[in-house]
Order: sequence, then structure tokens, then C-alpha cells
Amino acid sequence: MKYLLGFVLLFIVACQPKTLEETSDLQYFPSDYSLVAKTHSETLAAFLESKVASSYPFIHTDRLKPLSELALSFLTTPRVVDLGLYEEGKGTLTFLALAETSVQKAASEQFIYEGITVFKGFEKDNQELFWATLGEKTIWSNSQLLLEEAIRGQGSFITPDRISRLYAKSLKENEIKLIGQPEFLELLMSKPLNKSYAKHLFFDLSFENGQFFANGITEINDSEGLAHFKESSLIEPEVLKIAPRSTKSLKTTARPQGVEQLYLEGAEEFAQIHLENTSLLYLRTIASETVMKRLEEDRISESEYLGNRILKIEPFELDHQLSEFSFTQPFTHVAVFENAFVFSDGEGDLRELLKFVSTGDVLANSTLYQSAEPYLSGEVTTLYLKESDGFIQIFQQVKEDDYFFTAAGSVEKVAVKKVANSTPILNLTLESEALTQPQFVKNHYTGDQEIVVQDSKNILYRFSNDGKLLWKKQLEAKINGSIHEVDVYRNRKLQLAFTTETAFHILDRNGNYVDGFPKRFNDGNIGALGVFDYDNSRNYRFLFSQGRDLYMYNNLGEKVDGFTYKRAEAPVITTPKHFRISSRDYIVLGLQNGRLKILQRNGKDRLVINQKFNFSKNDIFNYRDQFAFTTTEGTLVKVSTSGKVSNTNLSLTSAHEITGSSRSLVIIDGQTLQIREKRMSLDYGIYTDPQFFLVNDKIYISVLEASSKKLYLYDSNGKLFSGFPVLGASGIDLADIDGDKKVELVTKDEGNFLTVYRIE
Repeated sequence: MKYLLGFVLLFIVACQPKTLEETSDLQYFPSDYSLVAKTHSETLAAFLESKVASSYPFIHTDRLKPLSELALSFLTTPRVVDLGLYEEGKGTLTFLALAETSVQKAASEQFIYEGITVFKGFEKDNQELFWATLGEKTIWSNSQLLLEEAIRGQGSFITPDRISRLYAKSLKENEIKLIGQPEFLELLMSKPLNKSYAKHLFFDLSFENGQFFANGITEINDSEGLAHFKESSLIEPEVLKIAPRSTKSLKTTARPQGVEQLYLEGAEEFAQIHLENTSLLYLRTIASETVMKRLEEDRISESEYLGNRILKIEPFELDHQLSEFSFTQPFTHVAVFENAFVFSDGEGDLRELLKFVSTGDVLANSTLYQSAEPYLSGEVTTLYLKESDGFIQIFQQVKEDDYFFTAAGSVEKVAVKKVANSTPILNLTLESEALTQPQFVKNHYTGDQEIVVQDSKNILYRFSNDGKLLWKKQLEAKINGSIHEVDVYRNRKLQLAFTTETAFHILDRNGNYVDGFPKRFNDGNIGALGVFDYDNSRNYRFLFSQGRDLYMYNNLGEKVDGFTYKRAEAPVITTPKHFRISSRDYIVLGLQNGRLKILQRNGKDRLVINQKFNFSKNDIFNYRDQFAFTTTEGTLVKVSTSGKVSNTNLSLTSAHEITGSSRSLVIIDGQTLQIREKRMSLDYGIYTDPQFFLVNDKIYISVLEASSKKLYLYDSNGKLFSGFPVLGASGIDLADIDGDKKVELVTKDEGNFLTVYRIE
């Protein structure tokens, strides 16, 4: 992902107004080029000599290499060069090269063309070369016609603006800038690119350590080729979870426009799984019932293998509209999954596939995929993976308005030995998808931690730390905020206290209500619960809001009459918080009218703050013995115990999230993570749920990347723990759940599952 999005930044810069320094050498190249490259001559020579270049399936280096060698032989010293390749006549390739260099070549003859002196000489293998000087640049070719066309243009050829700006950017070490036009690429490239595929392709190609990876964009035609995908939704390739580990290559795409055929209703993802001797068609659809009905109508016979149905059907061939795929045999069998179907020309291949799926021995867990994964985007329009001669070949595209981000590469296949600092040790299954973030709660008998979570049917679960379901409790609504552990009987036995939209609950460890609970509020709109233990005596105060109304209860479920602030001037919009600073108690909450209320235990004002604030969505917290919060303008506001207000402009967007301890701040804002004073730029994504934990005297900071469902865990210095990111679909809770000095975390997984990871 980081390689693809690294180019996005380059592209954004390239789309700014053109400066004088950004003049592109493309203007010297006639516009019908197949390929133009800018690089240092030594980098290009090394790249074309490399095994990785010759193994890449989309480039015919056997045709490219001789021409480049001839072009570079003209240079007397290594230097930056622009090299264009052209089709001239049927099946003939020529080149045109450009560099800032003085000519020290013997010429066999010379002539004047359009006022420019053209020299002719002989180079490698007695091949003809033609060269001339245009201003401070020397231009040369193995084609007199091509050189003369370039001279006629005199550096004024029209170039596509966006491509030209990208091409004009400074050249980095070991980098090759490439521009291709599929219309003229037939002699150099094979599928998946054809003449109607797109207008232009641009790549920044980095070549290091015998590997290359390229990021760029593809500009599409109006109605052909890649244009068929411009309205397609991005996909997370689910085929990776079904294609077997033995897959030789994989091609998967979103649904292109205008594809209508038998069994394709509601199709979201198409894939071709190429095995040793055959290819399978994978189809994922949102209309599986409709597709299943059609398959039943065409069924000849049926069998079941490892829990999956396999149907023998009337032979069917894929429509030519899906030209990205090529199958030589009609499909006669199909394996049925929950929302996907895999077609084959025989039952044996499907039975073999199901063996891999049943054991988890699939492409997502393979060396092929793990070698490529660091270079892949989480969501794609198209993706191609192939293993060849010890290298993993990659080609992927992601749509964006009128162009596609494109990435390609060839990376060494490695046996990925991930440092196992994050090991999944427990998987928990709910009846439906988890609704709340899972939490650890203490077993007061053993001291171990257990797990509580609520699902989308509002069922609350409690699991032991070995995965046993202890109980389920049907609730009437979603839990607001966190579940608090309390000891209302003051006997060292713990209960769970929380609010929902319509009630205040306290449950014992067996899931039964404590006497006097729940407290029902039929009008709803109950806020998150604040729990205060003023003197660490377990004589709790439970405070929550309902719009402008505030309710405080004691351990017995009785209203605390001594708390006088029962109705606020405006709706309460923050969770009530209690802070004890220098032996004084402060109850703090924010109101919708911008007022910050700082109260005594009895609800009377302890401090009066006249200033109004635009509270952000984040909680109020204690920071360096001050009441701190952020505003929607990105300002950190601190209020001292004397009522002094100070503001620090953090230059945050209104969507920022902040958490931390009394001495440390953790902030997420877009792709920026700040831990204490250290700011880090993250790969492109949607980052959320920053969390701060102190366990066994060690600090852990977690962040969720929501789009790819990946969890990141950092130490206090901003260093990512080994074994991360891991799969997760929510924020986490983190604790030593069994007292072995090893830390565990729990998170939602996809669907109705939870996962517990151990951090070694």
C-alpha cells in the first residue's frame, strides 16, 4: 500500500501549476512513441541486464534490450538520458535518444536538414546512427526518418499535461521514469495491455537490490479498454481466501460496465485462478440466490465435498466481454460458497481446491502472496499476481476519477519469516456481528481477565480467557461508551455497570441484575456513564445525562439528592468525568452551548469558565493536572485548577482524535500520528481509534486503519511492534489476561468473530 500511495503524493505535486523548472523533455519526442524512458544510462543498462526485468511477463526485454544497448553505445560517459522507442514499419522498432552531451563521434558523412546539421556514423555491430544538436541537447537515432521528424518539431511536440508534469520531476537515484502508449505498444508488451487499453501509462520505477517496483497513473480512453472500469466499485480481493496455495498466477478485477451474461447477476469480483494444468473462474456476487437458482435450473448432478456443494452443469463459456480473461475449455462444474462460485471444466480440480480451503492452505497464506503483500493496495480495480523464476510479478490498478493509480513490479520471492510477536491465540464466535468494541474485565475469583462484547442483536456476551462462553444477556439497545467494573457490595466481587440508549444497568459476574436495576428511561437519549469513586472507598457515584437532565445514583441504585446540578443550561455532549487534583474533586462536562462545567461533588460550581468552546468529539481528560480537551478548530485547550484558560493551536482538522495519559498525548489526524512530541506520517488510509495503554510498566499505543481493517501497535517512541499490523475491525483492549507477564489484545474480526492476540 505504501508504494502505491507514495506516488499519490508525487501526483498531487505534479498537478500544481507548472513552473519554469518543470519543462518536460517529452516535447522533443514525436507523439506516436511506444515508450519513453528517462533515467541514468547506467541504471537502465543494469535494469535491462537484470534477471528481474527479463522475468516480468508484460515486457519483451528481448526486443527492448538490443535497441537500448545501441542507443547507449553512443554515449562516451554515463549520464542521464531520455530514450524513446517507436514502431517504424511492420514489426520494426527504432529509437530516439536525447541527452545533454558533447558529440565526440566520427561521422562518415553529414548533411543539412531544416537548417540543422545531421551527422551519420556507425556504431555497435556496424549499425547506422544519425545525430544532431538542438540547442544544448544532442539527439540521436538509428532511423534517419525519425530523427528528421524530431528536427522538424524542434522541441515543440504536444505532450499530455498531467503526464508531462510527472515526467519533468527530478530524477532520483536508481529511478526510471517511463511513459507508454498502449496504442503503439504491441511490439513491446503483451496482455493485459492491448491497443485500446488506455491513452497513457506513467511509472516511476525504482530498481534496487535486483528488484523493481513502479508506481504511476494510467489515463484512460473515453469508452474502450480500462474505461469499462471507470464506474466500477473498488474490491478487496476475496479470491485470495479461496485460491489454493499452489496457484501459479491470479488475475482478479471488479465488474466492468456492460457485462450481462448467465450467472453474472450481481457480480462484484471476477478472478482467474491459474493452476499447474488448468484455470478456474472465481465469481463473487451480491445476488448469490439468483445465481444459485439459475445453476439449479442447469444442474445435471450434484455432490458434496468437505461441506461444499459441487454441481455438474450444462457447459457454459465466459462471454468475450470479459476480455481480461482467457479460458480454453467450457465450464462444466461449479463449487458453491456462501457468496461466491468457482467454475471448472472438471470436478477433480474443484475437489482439490476445497482441500486447500478446508485447511486454510490458501493463497492469502502463501509465500507468493506474503512476498507481494507489502506492495499491494487494500482495495483495487484490477490485480495480477504471478510466480516466475523466484520472483513475484505484480500489476495492480485503483480507479480515481478520470485516471487509475497503477503499480507494477517484480520482487524476489522470499520465505516470509514474520517475527511472531503477535500470535492469534483465541477466536470467539458471536451469533451476529460485534456491535461494540470488546473489553477485558476481571474475574474476581482468579484474577484473570475475561472478555465482554455486545453484538448487533444487542446481546451481551461474557467469555473466559480460554474461549468458553460464560453467559449471554439480551439488552434492549446498544451500550453507550465503556463498560465499567465496580464493586457495589464492597466485598471484592465485581459487577459491570453501563448505560444504553434507554437504561442504566448493573450486572453481576453471572449476568444477573443487581437489585434495583435496571433503571429504565423510556424517553431514551441516555448518554454514556461516568463512574466516580471519590475516596477509593468503592462508595460509587454513577452520573449520566439525558439531554439537559443529569442523574446521579449511588451503589444501591438510589438517586443522590445531595447532587444539585440536575438540569444543565444546554444538552450535555461529553461523558461526565471526575478528576482528583491536589486533594480536590472536580466533575467536568461539556455542554452543547459551548460551556465547560467544572463542579464540586455536590454539583455546585467549583470554577466558572465564561469562555465558550466548540468541543470536538473527543473526551475531556486530565493533562498535566489541567482539564484538557480539543476544539473542532484543532486547538488544545487547557484549564488550570485556578480557572486560567490557555490555548495551543495544534493545526488539526475537525476530524482528529486524541487520547493519552496525564503526561502523554496521542493524536491521529488524517495520515499523521503524534505520540508525545513525535509526529509520524502514515501510509494512506483511514486511521481511527487511537488508544493508550500502560501494562506491566510498558506503554502501548494502538491505531486502527479502518479501510484495510489493520491494527497497528506502537511503543512510547513510536516504534511499531514486530508482527504488526494484524487484522482487526475495531479498536482494542489490551491486558495481561492470565498473569504470565505477556500482554494480550482483543479486537473485532470480520463478521461475527473476535480474535485475541498474544504479544510475545
